[in-house]
Amino acid sequence: MVSWQQYFPTYHFDEKKNRDIALEEYKFCCKVVESEERIFDNLTKYILAFGTIIISLLSGANKQIEKVFSGITENPKYIWIGIAILVILFFIFMTINFAERQKSIVFAKRKIIVLRRMLGIDYGTQEFLFKKGMLEGANMPFSIKLKVHYLYFMILALCFVALFIIGNFLECDLTNIVLFDFIIFIILYLVYICCILDNNERMFLVIFRIFFSILGVRFVDNFEHILYRAKLSVDECERQKINLNNLKKILVAIEDRNFYQHKGVDWKATGRALLSRGRKIPFIQRIMPCIQTIPFSGGSTITQQLFRTLFIENIDKRIWRRKLAEICLSRFWLNNILSKEEQLEIYLNAVRFDRQVFGIMQAMKHFYKKYVKDLSIAQSFFLIERVSVTSGTMLPKIIDIIVRLENEKILNKNDIKEIITIYTEVFQAGKIKVEFKNENILEKLCKRYEDILNFTTDNG
Repeated sequence: MVSWQQYFPTYHFDEKKNRDIALEEYKFCCKVVESEERIFDNLTKYILAFGTIIISLLSGANKQIEKVFSGITENPKYIWIGIAILVILFFIFMTINFAERQKSIVFAKRKIIVLRRMLGIDYGTQEFLFKKGMLEGANMPFSIKLKVHYLYFMILALCFVALFIIGNFLECDLTNIVLFDFIIFIILYLVYICCILDNNERMFLVIFRIFFSILGVRFVDNFEHILYRAKLSVDECERQKINLNNLKKILVAIEDRNFYQHKGVDWKATGRALLSRGRKIPFIQRIMPCIQTIPFSGGSTITQQLFRTLFIENIDKRIWRRKLAEICLSRFWLNNILSKEEQLEIYLNAVRFDRQVFGIMQAMKHFYKKYVKDLSIAQSFFLIERVSVTSGTMLPKIIDIIVRLENEKILNKNDIKEIITIYTEVFQAGKIKVEFKNENILEKLCKRYEDILNFTTDNG
């Protein structure tokens, strides 16, 4: 595989046949960027000039304006209210236009980077000569980000001043004028933010990200890039023709039985998790003695786990705030931009299966020493069970999980026998530990299903 193809696997480029076409496309995109930037600069100048003219007219010709419109209405307040509405509509139009021009420039720059990589131009990973995020030395499209342009605040300032002058002509209270201007300021800014959102960004993401960042939750810098790389991993899995069906089935059965029913957050499971953690609080124990009978359980859904894995950096700090961020952004953002199947596929290709082992491709190489295109139920069970274990140790809960899945008819006796065999082989290979608090969990599992092992041995 050519180096650029691992980053853009869905693109097709035959260097012998299409190089000249790609060069022409590259030149065209460069012209588009140059043209758009010129338009962007001119647009900014026109807005500033026109805004200045409006402010000058309003401040110096108020009597003439009232005289011109006196034939329509005798009350000058109605005239200024109408002018205020026109000014607001003008600045909304300018906001949308400004954002669209900015977006066109960013997308054209990203296309230039893709074509540049296809043509064999690579500036490396070190950025000694070029500032981060500049087109001149960028190697990845998403290093060119859609973000708030500083010139837009000049447009907001012009709108603020124009409405302030109109407010004075209406003889409104100064506090009311400033409050109204501030509301319009916020509305225009939100319109602008909506217009420059990237493909998978939503207003909920922007708002919650700002809010939880203030609370100390640290997110990755570029959500769009992380999501793109995660989807590349899924594409590589499909290219290797790895069948994920059994993995998905076991993943849902073990981690999140209501996955297909909820919308990113399982509120019942969250409630159970909160109650189970309340057992450690003396005050809760006194007022709710029955809380001791509630088994300890986690409330995170697959969607929440996926969000945590991909987008949160300080996972081990500020746990309650981080949990709240997971709930909000899983429910109102991630679950809305990814289908249930996409969530499962990205999860399987992103989560950690062991120390320094991320994604199902690495996990199969690590535990099975090869890519298994059609994983059995037992092989899938072993890999999924490893996801929730960070210590590389067999935990006692594995027996309860197997018993539950057997009762639910997801595992049969042959599956259980194969599971025991896999754990034995992987333990012998030194990949996992079977001792937990001076108890051999593998021996305990074998003893629990001794009848299945003896039955198979006798028949053999």
